[in-house]
Amino acid sequence: MKPWSWLEIDFDGLAANVTAWRDHLRRSDGATALCAVCKADAYGLGAGEIAPAVEAAGADVLAVYDLGEAEQLFQAGVSSPVLVLSPLGELGPRSRDAACRGRLHWVCDSLEHLAVLDRLGTRLAAALPVHLYVDTGMSRGGLAPDALGGALRRASATGRVRIAGLSTHFATADGDPARMEEQWQRFAAALRAHRELIPGDAMIHADNTCAALRAEHPHRSMARIGLGLYGLGGEMLPAEARSDTPKLTPVLRWKARLAHCRSYPAGATVGYGATRRLERDSLLGVLPVGYADGYPAALGNRGGAVAPDGTHAPVIGRVNMDQIVVDLTDAAEPRVGDVLTLYSADPTSPCAIPRLAELAETHSYELLCRLSSRLPRYAVATRERATPRTPASAPAVREA
Repeated sequence: MKPWSWLEIDFDGLAANVTAWRDHLRRSDGATALCAVCKADAYGLGAGEIAPAVEAAGADVLAVYDLGEAEQLFQAGVSSPVLVLSPLGELGPRSRDAACRGRLHWVCDSLEHLAVLDRLGTRLAAALPVHLYVDTGMSRGGLAPDALGGALRRASATGRVRIAGLSTHFATADGDPARMEEQWQRFAAALRAHRELIPGDAMIHADNTCAALRAEHPHRSMARIGLGLYGLGGEMLPAEARSDTPKLTPVLRWKARLAHCRSYPAGATVGYGATRRLERDSLLGVLPVGYADGYPAALGNRGGAVAPDGTHAPVIGRVNMDQIVVDLTDAAEPRVGDVLTLYSADPTSPCAIPRLAELAETHSYELLCRLSSRLPRYAVATRERATPRTPASAPAVREA
């Protein structure tokens, strides 16, 4: 029997999403590469398992936040280029070897960082692939557009770095396309002003999931897709902006077994702070999950679970560290051991991740990234087929 609370990851759906993104990017721009963003432990789903799966499905490049995460991907056996988005961390043995082979790429956001990479390239006797990051309005580090020429000239003079790409990042791709376009125009102008210094094979990339979903937006050499790999992101855009978008499959389900079930009279209060008083005689159940597992405290008296018969069981009272109470009064004969769904892969469910994120006054990114490592991950196939889809190099994800 599975434990009392666990995550299920649909690897068939994940592969289908990679294919959908590849088709979408090629249809939109002809030859746009797919950079699969696997930072933050693949958004909480397990980078050691997700990265080999998206690579096998056809991702061209993988991206991580720092060198520690890059080491994890190489340890998992990936062979694709890995783009490090931050200068933080120390080279491990596998990432050092990848750097010497030109498979480890760095985003470089300052002249100081460029000097550090030049010294590292000298120590490794290798020309390190660098992607210069131009700040066009995010105001979160990066080169000013008018500093790009100096950085390109310095990179050319060092001999131990090579310009493999130029990038920027949009601040409002999910909500303000006019501002996003302003950023793109600043970036494009900087590229035009220094085109003679930019190698012909340098990758030009700016789009994240939301930007790539906007049909009118050019994707250029590469798009960096994170949340969209896992079947989410489209809900952040207005319907009119989502024409001709890829059909995505949410890949995550969070399930838990009912640990306790008991009747309580009308008027009883529930949980810490007595924040909820029952208005009717009620059958309440306890699920062994809480904010220590990543279930948001903000979903107290807001969230819910789906019972085996499809009934929505609202969360009653506050979310505890390890437990929540749900109202099972309307469910059909609930029993201890029944499996309820906390995060549903059905976009129409009241427990769909975007819906719960809205109730928690946050976004889907946070609900994924906050999932605790103490939750076992299981690989499942679409429609819950028995055949496991676990990559051979991924022992941490168990068979369904």
